[in-house]
Amino acid sequence: MSFSDRHRRQKANFPFEDFLSLAYRRGLATNLKRLGIPDMVIEAILCHTDVGTTQRFYIKTVWKDVEDAMKQLERKIYGAAVAQQPEPTGLINLTK
Repeated sequence: MSFSDRHRRQKANFPFEDFLSLAYRRGLATNLKRLGIPDMVIEAILCHTDVGTTQRFYIKTVWKDVEDAMKQLERKIYGAAVAQQPEPTGLINLTK
């Protein structure tokens, strides 16, 4: 018996099945993703047969993650630009 089959049977016996609403499942999927859990594992936890369903409808992008990614990109670009600047040579000392 596969993990999915076993999980489906356990889920069928779960006493709070109504509590697992769509919003709850989306929140769970999104939080698991933010924790770094692979999409395929989230798919199994939600008992989906297609990881595309999990990715399209359940894992939501959190705006803070977008901001953090853009800041990280900015630091990498800025760091690369600074590293590529040539060393100044032949400068005139104007402090004398």
